[in-house]
Formats: sequence, C-alpha cells, structure tokens
Amino acid sequence: MELLDSFLAIEGKPLKSWDILYQNITGTQNLTIYKSRLHGHLCLGFGGTKPMIKDWISNFKFWKKTLSVGSTKYKAHQGFVEEYLSLRDKILETIRIYQPECIFLRGFSQGGALATLCHRDLLANIKSVNINSLVFASPRIYSFSSAREFDLENKNNGWRSSFIRVSHPEDPVPHLPPWIFNFKHVGSKWNFPIVCDPQVGEMVHDIEYYRVNFLLYYPFP
Repeated sequence: MELLDSFLAIEGKPLKSWDILYQNITGTQNLTIYKSRLHGHLCLGFGGTKPMIKDWISNFKFWKKTLSVGSTKYKAHQGFVEEYLSLRDKILETIRIYQPECIFLRGFSQGGALATLCHRDLLANIKSVNINSLVFASPRIYSFSSAREFDLENKNNGWRSSFIRVSHPEDPVPHLPPWIFNFKHVGSKWNFPIVCDPQVGEMVHDIEYYRVNFLLYYPFP
C-alpha cells in the first residue's frame, strides 16, 4: 500500500484501485474499510480524534480495562478499549466475508490507538493473515506488562506481523497518558527529526503536518 494512500485511508477518502466496503466517520466511531480491486487485500483506516466532547471523555478514561484476545487477557486504556469493541464485530464480519491474505491497519491519534488494539486482536484471532500496521501520533494504551507481551507476540509472528509507530517529539499526544500511570508504547518507533519544522505543541498534532513531513523525511527503503 502506498504511503500517500495511508493518509487518505485514515481520513476516509477515496483511494485509487480500492473500493469502500464500510464507512462510519461520525463521532468517535471513525472507521473506513477498503478492499483492493487488484489483490483483494483489506485496509482499515481509523480516523483521529475530532473536537467533540464525547471524544475527549473517551480519551481521558485513563484507568485500564481487561480485554480478552484469543486465549490471553491484557490491560489497556478503558476509553479506547470501549471504542474498539464498538467496531470489532463489523471488522471481524468483513474479514470473514472477504478472507483477505493481507490487512493494512492505518490510524492517526485516537485512530492510532484503535489500530493498535485491532492489530493485536487480529494477530491472535486471524491466524492466516498478514497484518501491516502504520500508526501516527498515537497515545499510549497498554500497561507495561501488556506492552511487553504485545512486542513479544509481534516479534514471534515474524513476517506476518509488522507494526510501525510514527510520532514527533514535540507532539503532546504520544506522551499521554503519562508513563507514571503505568502506560507504555508498543511497536517499532520512528520519530521525525525535531529540526524538520519549528512548529511545536498542538500545532504538530495535525494529520496534514504528519502527511507532509512524513513523506518528506521518512527513510524509504
């Protein structure tokens, strides 16, 4: 999947050579599911937080909730777990119908948190599928112990699981919830060079900012 398409998918916009199977971009349930016309792959685009009171209420539920995935249980940010569970049935139903060989997960901000939860869910429950995740400006969502388990599972699955997390050092959202509350990031991390732009703080937490600078600075293979 092309990098530019990743940002379009997060925003729920049309993609060349991809059909939209499902879209709900109202409130916190911000999800668009695409199917490739060429290969039959699926892409799940999780949109970021919108300036709505309900979103921020969900984001500040810092306490943790136990979520069962396959035969394991782990603890994660309650607000994001509740939002993901509201989308989970639709996601699994779509996968069962179309039986893709590869699933791309893309997310920004709160959408990055939901994509992270989805990655582990699919890794545990959809054994024959390759999962490729790319998330931007995601907050922390897992407890320290659950984060270690996530990274170990991701490593043990080798080629069928790829998870990359992108953030800017001056973006405040990836620093939340504070680590002192026993929250930790997961996956392979890539940071923007802090010198790439003088913007700091909330101005950095913008999908357009990430789009422009990621395409400019990311070390393409």
